[in-house]
Amino acid sequence: MADNGAELRLRRLRAGLTQEELARRAGISVRAVRDIEQGRVRAPRPESLRRIAEAIGLPDGPPPAAGEPPGRTADPHIGVLGPLSIRSGVQPVALGSGRQRMLLGLLALHPDTTVSRQEIVDVLWGHDPPDSCLNLVHTYVARLRRALARPGGGTGGSGTGGGAAGGGGTTIVHSGGGYQLWVGPGQLDLTRFTTLIGRAEGSVAGDLNSLDRLAEALALWRGPVLVDLGPGVAQHPTATALNRRRIATAVTYATLAVELGLPDRAVRELSAVAGHEPLHEQVHARLMLALAACGQQARALALHRKLRDRLADQLGVEPGPELREAQLRILRQDLPVIGARPPAPPRPAEPAPPGLPGHRPPAQLPADVAHFTGRSSQMAALDALLEASTGGSGPVVVATITGMAGVGKTALAVHWAHRVRPHFPDGQLYVNLRGYATASPVREGEALAGFLHALGVAAEQIPVDSGQAAALLRTLLDGRRMLLVLDNAASADQVRPLLPGTPGCMALVTSRDRLSGLVAVDGARRIALDVLTGAEASALLTRIIPADQVAAAPAEIAELAEVCARLPLALRIAAADLIDHPGRPISAHTAQLSAGNQLAGLRVEGDDQAAVRAAFDLSYAALPASARRLFRLLGPAPGADVTVPAAAALAALDEVTAARELDRLAAAHLVQQPRPGRYTFHDLLRIYAVERSTAEDPAPERAAANRRLYAWCRQRAEAAAATIYPQMVRLPPDGDDRQVAGFPSSEAAMAWLEAERTNLVRVVAHAADQGADPAAWRIPDALRGYYQFRPHNDGFLAASHALRAAQAAGDEAGEAASRLGLASLHLRRSEYRVGLEHATAMIDAATRAGWPEGLAAAYGTCGLMHLRAGRLAQAADLTRRAVEIHERLGGAERLSTSLGNLGVIYRDMGRLRAAEEVFRQGLVLTRRTGTRMNTGISLSNLGDVEHALGRYDQALAHLGEALEVSRESGYRPTEVESLRRLAALHVHAGDLSRAAELADAALALAELVGDPSQQAAARNVLGAVHLRRGDGDAAVTEHRLALALARASGTHGERAEALIGLAEVHRRTDVDQALTLAGQAWEVARAAGYRVWEGHALVARAEAQCDRDPVTAARTARAALATHQETGHLLGRLRSLRLLARIGPAAGLTVTEQTAYRQEVDRLDGFGRWRDAGRPPGVG
Repeated sequence: MADNGAELRLRRLRAGLTQEELARRAGISVRAVRDIEQGRVRAPRPESLRRIAEAIGLPDGPPPAAGEPPGRTADPHIGVLGPLSIRSGVQPVALGSGRQRMLLGLLALHPDTTVSRQEIVDVLWGHDPPDSCLNLVHTYVARLRRALARPGGGTGGSGTGGGAAGGGGTTIVHSGGGYQLWVGPGQLDLTRFTTLIGRAEGSVAGDLNSLDRLAEALALWRGPVLVDLGPGVAQHPTATALNRRRIATAVTYATLAVELGLPDRAVRELSAVAGHEPLHEQVHARLMLALAACGQQARALALHRKLRDRLADQLGVEPGPELREAQLRILRQDLPVIGARPPAPPRPAEPAPPGLPGHRPPAQLPADVAHFTGRSSQMAALDALLEASTGGSGPVVVATITGMAGVGKTALAVHWAHRVRPHFPDGQLYVNLRGYATASPVREGEALAGFLHALGVAAEQIPVDSGQAAALLRTLLDGRRMLLVLDNAASADQVRPLLPGTPGCMALVTSRDRLSGLVAVDGARRIALDVLTGAEASALLTRIIPADQVAAAPAEIAELAEVCARLPLALRIAAADLIDHPGRPISAHTAQLSAGNQLAGLRVEGDDQAAVRAAFDLSYAALPASARRLFRLLGPAPGADVTVPAAAALAALDEVTAARELDRLAAAHLVQQPRPGRYTFHDLLRIYAVERSTAEDPAPERAAANRRLYAWCRQRAEAAAATIYPQMVRLPPDGDDRQVAGFPSSEAAMAWLEAERTNLVRVVAHAADQGADPAAWRIPDALRGYYQFRPHNDGFLAASHALRAAQAAGDEAGEAASRLGLASLHLRRSEYRVGLEHATAMIDAATRAGWPEGLAAAYGTCGLMHLRAGRLAQAADLTRRAVEIHERLGGAERLSTSLGNLGVIYRDMGRLRAAEEVFRQGLVLTRRTGTRMNTGISLSNLGDVEHALGRYDQALAHLGEALEVSRESGYRPTEVESLRRLAALHVHAGDLSRAAELADAALALAELVGDPSQQAAARNVLGAVHLRRGDGDAAVTEHRLALALARASGTHGERAEALIGLAEVHRRTDVDQALTLAGQAWEVARAAGYRVWEGHALVARAEAQCDRDPVTAARTARAALATHQETGHLLGRLRSLRLLARIGPAAGLTVTEQTAYRQEVDRLDGFGRWRDAGRPPGVG
């Protein structure tokens, strides 16, 4: 009964209940609850167990009665609200392979719903499924059916009937093109969670039952959804939505608890959620108010200060309005009213627009259209569709506005969208799909990434797969009132991935195409747009042209409108020309238009662009030759927009002249300026500019202009790279000695890269398509370091274009640099196999190119791949080759990088003193060169190994400096490592509060940069903190999450550490489990060659053995001591010696041996003691 009692206590605490409250809800005595929890009752009454299970929400129902066999006695219970859990009664159910577990997790996310075979294949294998994938899926299903079968019962076969075989058991059935998981009542924590939320919504206003049911629902959670199953399942849109719903439910629970006079419950629940959501402003704002309601105003304001600092340090933002309002309410003593019952049943609110805390609803609509005229019937049609979208049922309302170029489709869409904004309180999304533009249409992945980013999804969390990204978008839009304006679409296929999946939202699409497929298949309502009526066209001109020009010329206005074919775009350009020439009569302007060569086509039916071209011709002809030339060259240039310096490079102008010419083009409405300093085309005007360029500029001149733009982009990118990360290996100069202005600071260089990233990637693609221009691979070479600072999916796109272009041009060095970029990106994602393929191929390419720096980088990158994959001997050999090359070449900055990598390998091999020596050499070099990023890395690595060697004061100083330097340089990976290492140092010193604070900060930043191995390391430190605080349950949770992350990322050190942490927890309650876990940790460390972790695993195993078998424990402890003496790890030696001294008498050690061990403990303990009062001070 001890295990059942511990489970009961855990569930009760997670529900925020005292023993008295649980007894009241279950209708039993407090003494009965206390006795069951403490294991005093050998055979609790089955009725008592049933009541407790129902009251507290135990996932497996009541434990088996005494004497009942502990085997498979009931349908298994499946848990997805945390790591995947499958148990029958109290016994775990083995499932076999990882993909088999992933399949069950995916099906359990969609109970009683068909999951298609295609989705299963995509989740299990991604983009590279084996030929036998469908057969493997069938095999996995068959095995899962056997695993889920009840003893003596069927598995439900493969039928497609309406219920599981045997009357409602759990099984998997074939259904149509996929599979369904059937679960019975109470057999899946997800369905119970949903049921409890529904019951809470239906309770009487302010009833304690609502609070109790919400508490039960939240107690079901053991961590993020299916965190142990890898990103395909753990980051599935359904899993993401569930994690957000957990937060929303916790907020609702806390609000209701305060209103019912129970703010302490709110504090408990929100504190738990805040630990996993360290940047969530809404959670922290509610927690502040709950603390204040408990009379803890000082603690509430301290929480605000900590979050404010965290937001500034990690995101560079200030607290949002909700957090600021909470602070002001506390300062003004405007606290929540304790005991005020809500006027309506508590409903767990749907999550606010997802993303960073305080994230405002997106409002992406362009500015409203000035002088909008006409379109009353079309506006009425859209209003009718708006009413249909508010019904909450039926299909999603999709409206398409179609018509010829320049007819005002975008103007109508934007103007109507502004008018109905109040009907879409959750926000408005907008994208120009560039369906009819000389630039490539927006890819669905690019558009989806833009929408998801606007909804607050971090760049590193946006799925690379477009299908998954579209599913995530539909999930985030579910239950919201949002308007999506999809402007300038080329086809129905371009639109479909962006459409919402459930009613409530509305999509408004504009296109020159009729989009018949969208109408026929998706039920879109088409609104056809023609030119304005004569009265509307005249009214538009009258509104734009100054009154003194139109007062006496109504007939001339009407004539001008007809010459412009009543096309809104042409009307606006003609009006702009008249404004620029206030002395010109309208009749004269009309005559000039009519005299153009294309006027004969103006009235030809079907020539949609004739009037626009004539209007453009007149505006174009009025420009000076220099402005016309710039206009022509801008048309075919790659990029979404252009700055003054880029335009100057393109046209071979100085920047002052380029700025003047751009202003002329903007005044003539031939370019737009959506943001200060950035200019872009309307699509039709870009087409016109391309036509003019083709007609007037010889092909060599157009090509030369593009090459000038390529060169400028390349040189600016290289200048930014030299400013931010000068130590990184980059391609050697190629003789192009053209110079551009540098950057005054790393911050300025980074800001430029952020602003120009999209344009740079498009320039790379354009250069790769146009021929063998070196910019195609030199720009990505310069961007390689940027993508280490800022993870974006288009880094792969740029590097892939680069590789294609370099191979086509036969540039071996370019190929090597491109493969280095791809390898670095794969390394960051822990994709070691593919990354190693590129790094290995880079060795050959750099050798053929005669590029020694590149060869050294190739060896170093291969070494990192082997290091991360746990092949330390190969990693050391390859990294030493990189060091030797850099020593010959004499580059201090790059030598320091290779020395740092070699030191990390030595550290992991257990060669701590060699690692220290190498790190010190690297630090001398980085201080000499002044490279802040490498200085931070060297300091952090040196502090880490000094901690292991017992030089604690030095470690504290170096890690504190590393943190400061990494924050100055903006290099987040080192900041994460320094925070986590400082946290570990404070754990050793006994300052657990500071350790937890630092580890929380490290975890938050690791999640922000998307580094799973650092997330695992930070969670292991948090597990150590919880264990030393006596909270074994919390320690197990953190170490299990760390283990899942380490397995997913393939990092062996963090995996061994997590297993050792779990072994130390279980040593107090389950010796056999502790021995198993310590043995697994030793095997992981031994296989990878991680000697320090071998020693730690042996110590953990000896500590678990000491009470049961002290002789064996002494033998194991001696092996641990020998290992730690070899590595020099001081803490490991001390733990081994203390254990031997403690168990000496029981293990039969001689008095001489015991005395020697005690004396060595005293000697080393004095050596390792802090010099300044016993523990390190906090590090800011």
